[in-house]
Amino acid sequence: GYSVNGVAAIHTEILKQSELNHFYKIYPEKFNNKTNGITFRRWLLSCNHELAAFLSRTIGDGYKKDADELQKLLEHKDDQAVLDAIYDKSILDVLRSNCYLYVHGHSAGGTNPSLCEAMYLGLPILAFSNGYNENTTFFKAKYFKNADDLCNIVRSISKEELDCMRPVMKELAMKHYRWEGIAKEYERLFERIVNK
Repeated sequence: GYSVNGVAAIHTEILKQSELNHFYKIYPEKFNNKTNGITFRRWLLSCNHELAAFLSRTIGDGYKKDADELQKLLEHKDDQAVLDAIYDKSILDVLRSNCYLYVHGHSAGGTNPSLCEAMYLGLPILAFSNGYNENTTFFKAKYFKNADDLCNIVRSISKEELDCMRPVMKELAMKHYRWEGIAKEYERLFERIVNK
């Protein structure tokens, strides 16, 4: 017949000890624990084949059964071959598109391509506070001046704020940073120079 399942051991214990204690006393055999949620590893293996293949090539297949195996990635933090693979466009696209947010630490420069790419992906952006980054994001990102500022933002920003930022960043990128528009701006600039 039927049974009561907590989605984690602690939930099952709460059901047994308080919420459904009177039923537990009558039918203790009907209370069990089965975690039926999908793990990030199962998601990764089913939905993100490129990243799964990269991890397997880099640290082996152990992470598929034990999340602690992912710590082996730290052994490669100075491994140029692994770091170069991260800059492989297909791998980089997978990594970026699966980010929760994007931290842009560039303190100088113009319209940095990685910042525009993050905007195009609809990622919430935390950017170093300078004119370039602020103007590129049309003052719609969150900005930090130092590591402490960044830590405070990460600790205090809500999921709702991040979720609200996603479509704004995507819309700004679609409106201002498409190749067609950029090419037209260069064409106008070229025409002004030639016609002087």
